[in-house]
Amino acid sequence: MVNSKNKKMPEVIKKFLKADILKRSLSALILLPLFLFALYKGGLPYSILIIVLGFIIIYEWFSIVYRAKSNIIKPKKKYKWYFFGIIYSLLTAISILFLRNQPSIKFAFDYKLLLWICIIVWTTDIAAYFVGITVEGPKILPRVSPSKTWSGCFGALVFSVLSHEVAIRTVVTELFNPQINIFVTWGVVILTSLISQIGDFAESAFKRHFQVKNSSHIIPGHGGVMDRVDGLVMVCIMWFIVFVLSIIFNF
Repeated sequence: MVNSKNKKMPEVIKKFLKADILKRSLSALILLPLFLFALYKGGLPYSILIIVLGFIIIYEWFSIVYRAKSNIIKPKKKYKWYFFGIIYSLLTAISILFLRNQPSIKFAFDYKLLLWICIIVWTTDIAAYFVGITVEGPKILPRVSPSKTWSGCFGALVFSVLSHEVAIRTVVTELFNPQINIFVTWGVVILTSLISQIGDFAESAFKRHFQVKNSSHIIPGHGGVMDRVDGLVMVCIMWFIVFVLSIIFNF
């Protein structure tokens, strides 16, 4: 029993080293403060950042489709994928801008709502990654994303609830009504985490369809912008749709 554990530990360490954690961490330490500053300030700095994000997504999407060989997709059908890329980037920019600058006083959460979303998404991403590497176990959809496991999925849900509890007591106080049942709130957190993971799978399916590993190599250790914001984009679009429907139907 002891020997089997000793044999497994070096394998886990090798996976961490292969993942290039140092380069990933350095990139995050540089980019994260810039994003958080823009998110907190709002206004023009934030709007410029999100518009640039939208253009980078269009660039990465178009590059993937443009480089695709004829045996993957026929040239005439590339225009359909270009159209989807434009819609995807527009929805990304509009939803993320909306959630920071809600036009209705009823939903005037300032930066706190989007910060909360980012905390849940980032926790989901990090926890799924590290729990999946450490615990391993059965894969969810190996043909789409060979590295994602059920252990990582459930670990992400647990840690997202924990990060939520910390966040509402520190950086996003008063975001959630304390009169709402705690299990309902946790349900919202878990749903947000699940949507984030679905977004990750969707982007993986897109890349696998076009036989590419990363959307680009803009961010050292992370790949492209699309690789980093896939879960966040899906969650923001979901919340954007919820708020728009609530404004239309006044609920």
